[in-house]
Amino acid sequence: MTDKKLLRKQYLATRQRMTDAACQANSKTIAEAVFASDKFLSATKIAVYLSQGKEVNTTRIIEEAWHQNKKVYVPVINKDKTMRFVIYNLETRLEQNFFGIAEPVLQPKTEIAVPEELDLVFFPLLAFDKNGNRLGMGGGYYDRYFSFTNSAHLRKTVTLIALAHACQEHQNLPFDPWDVALDFVFTENQSFAFAG
Repeated sequence: MTDKKLLRKQYLATRQRMTDAACQANSKTIAEAVFASDKFLSATKIAVYLSQGKEVNTTRIIEEAWHQNKKVYVPVINKDKTMRFVIYNLETRLEQNFFGIAEPVLQPKTEIAVPEELDLVFFPLLAFDKNGNRLGMGGGYYDRYFSFTNSAHLRKTVTLIALAHACQEHQNLPFDPWDVALDFVFTENQSFAFAG
């Protein structure tokens, strides 16, 4: 676990050193690659993080999904350290959660996604490698929520994609049995596909 902590610190600093202009340019290039992908074009239910700081910006992806009449879901963190994805549209009111991250204000009739029914999920990350491993912030929310994808017969019900700046690539990340592997990573330079 110590290795992961050190790597998180290292890659958080790497991402923070990026200029805003570089972050936005990368995000635009990555979004265009996503729009051209068969997985995005065929998806009807998409889960995506609301970007902050120097993360790959997801605004264009969300807006294009809406334009194509796809359902968009974004994460809400619960106080019991679980996560769920809820519907997100132009009428959705946002507030900051206890991590300072924007998330929807839940209403009695807010639509909550069924994880196995999502077509496409966009993961945030701090680092990735060419084996499809991802280093997150350390909370384990995504790994717990998508743990069902570690089951062989459910693996292909949802496609897991990470959006990353090329500078976030690591040679060989440490991997724990509960870590959820990615199907694809999109960077501003290229996309990576991993055998499922």
